[in-house]
Amino acid sequence: MSDQRPPKRKEQGAIKSSRPGKKPKNSVADNDAADNGDQATNLAQLCFNAREKLSKEQLEETLIAIPLSFRSRLNAETERRGEELYDRSKEKRDLDGKSPSQATQGYFAALWRVCCRVFLKSPIALISPANALQYRPSHGKGGTGSYGVWSEVFSKALSQLIVHPCWRMEEGEFVRALQFAVKCRVGNSSPWPIKPWKNVDCPAIRALSRMYEQQGVDVDHIHEMHKEARKGVNPSTMSDFLVHLGNVVKTTASDASDVVTFEGFHALPVCLKDLKHLQQAVDSFNWPDESWRCSCEDIYKVYRPLVANDLPLLSDIKGCHITSLKSVFHTLALGRRRNTNDDGSPPRGSNDADNGQEDESSGGQLSSSVFDDGNEAIQAQEYNEVGSTEDDMRQQTEVPTTFNGDDDEEDDLYNEDSFVKAKRGRPRPQVVESDEESGSHDGEVSTLHGSTPPRQPSLPASPSPLHRSSRVLHELPDQGSTGSGHDQESVSTWLHIRTLERTQINQQTHLVDHARRLDTVTASVNTVTASVNTVTASVNTVTASVNTVTASVNEQERRLRSLELRPHMTEADGLRSQLATLTASKEDSERKAIGLYGKVKGLEDEKATLTKERDDLKLENTRLTQQSNRLNQRHGSANEDAGHANFRAQVLQSIREDTQLRQENDGLTQQLGQLRDESNSRIQTLEAEKAQWLTEREELKRLNADLTQDAGGKESQGPEPRG
Repeated sequence: MSDQRPPKRKEQGAIKSSRPGKKPKNSVADNDAADNGDQATNLAQLCFNAREKLSKEQLEETLIAIPLSFRSRLNAETERRGEELYDRSKEKRDLDGKSPSQATQGYFAALWRVCCRVFLKSPIALISPANALQYRPSHGKGGTGSYGVWSEVFSKALSQLIVHPCWRMEEGEFVRALQFAVKCRVGNSSPWPIKPWKNVDCPAIRALSRMYEQQGVDVDHIHEMHKEARKGVNPSTMSDFLVHLGNVVKTTASDASDVVTFEGFHALPVCLKDLKHLQQAVDSFNWPDESWRCSCEDIYKVYRPLVANDLPLLSDIKGCHITSLKSVFHTLALGRRRNTNDDGSPPRGSNDADNGQEDESSGGQLSSSVFDDGNEAIQAQEYNEVGSTEDDMRQQTEVPTTFNGDDDEEDDLYNEDSFVKAKRGRPRPQVVESDEESGSHDGEVSTLHGSTPPRQPSLPASPSPLHRSSRVLHELPDQGSTGSGHDQESVSTWLHIRTLERTQINQQTHLVDHARRLDTVTASVNTVTASVNTVTASVNTVTASVNTVTASVNEQERRLRSLELRPHMTEADGLRSQLATLTASKEDSERKAIGLYGKVKGLEDEKATLTKERDDLKLENTRLTQQSNRLNQRHGSANEDAGHANFRAQVLQSIREDTQLRQENDGLTQQLGQLRDESNSRIQTLEAEKAQWLTEREELKRLNADLTQDAGGKESQGPEPRG
């Protein structure tokens, strides 16, 4: 019976809400929310797949704030000075005053995992004087914020910004935008961009840098200067975004009084307001790639659970925090100018209450950044020594990206910041800029130190065909898209080509290594061959001596036997002893020669193996280049042939299917109404029949009772008398 019960009223209401002409009020908004959710999921998954989970060794590398090209200058004295700076810092006092649970909150651990995986840098090193930045806590009512442990709202806002694809997972992109936001807020007039992120593939930003150099101290607001620098050039997408960011940022009198120094170095104060400005600009900017038009918060909601099991663990956060913080102070000690205070103590910036008002006006003693200390020749030499070293962690996890540019900017696509090259150790083609574009002279490539490092003889002097074709590929994500399935296919093809490019770069690196190993083995073979020739000559000399002595012994024995002169036997015994010694020396020399021949054979085999591997790598490199070119052609053909026709056809098909489903739904609704009416009518009929049957049953009961009563009365009266 329970299976035949009519539906509950709640379900009937749900059916009524879907009748024709009564669409749900929030159907459009729900569809948009679902599309945004899918878009955020795709972007978060792409960001997650672009980087591998960090190992313990790679995590230790992210804690170091000192660039790779400067680490050779770190010594015991510098470390001691850095430890002194750390011991008397406000950060250490605040961190020591926090309990382990306060210093390892879940939101702070999430920030660490996101920042280390996306930027390969700890958040402490990201917002540090090494990047001309410093953390400024928000001061609540009746108290001050903590410099040691960042606030929850600040950490969440920073995490949400980091995962957005507009930075292309490049630390320099994010740092420049954050510096720009802070400079707009505080009205700072110092030159920008700031080392080590000074070299930018954008003519507008390069023109802005030259404006600072020409005007000196008398400069306008950076936002106005940037808009002026854009005139007459073809700016990049990032320049367009910075204009939008400058329109979002609002400056107040209190902001203009913020201290912009830290331990004597230029460091812009980053507060929660700056992150909010930057996030608002990212969310509201009309990105050329429509797939990027997704809020930072939505992407972070999907991305955070994906890295929940990444390093560092919650129990290791405080230790990693202290290690990275010490590295920041080691960086300050390394980059400190020679001039100090009279008592020998270094000048203090924003984190010392006694010197809180120190800024650029302190006698010109402040460096523009930690790594701009004037030692250009030393820095260039150290770059040459260290800049070409392979950094395994960066090489394995890096996704190469560039700014979008037009055809006339194509030659600048690979002139990336040399600081990034030195830090990551990835060989990149070097492109010579014109004096008007880059500000360099004599055809030199601009580097961090103002000079060009010597070119490795085994590296290609110009971009390979794959590099030239990849310039177009780098622009694919910035092209306008419609969010259709065709665009997803384009993104997949682009990612595949980028994977092939990284594979070819690795193959070229292996090819260079094999060539060097082959040269080393060849030199070893030549050395051993010379040794073998020397030993062979010695063996031949010893053999000749043995033969001579043997002949003398034989001749002496023959004479002794013929003359039977016993007194001469002693001389014969001496000759025999000399013969035995020479024979042993000959055997030892022969054994050495055999060993050397074996070593030569092994080296020749290794040389042959390396030669074969080099040839295989060349063939693989050629195959990858051809495959990349074919993919480029396929991708271009797909873009030309498909267009929006497929998307329009899919939309029309979806409309037809939706109309058909609505018609079927209307028919089912009508049938359901008819069935409901028939059911109600049948129920009413059954109810009426039931009432009638109950009435008849009561009447029968009453008649039965009357009959029973009459029968009982007759029995009590006895039989009726007969007439």
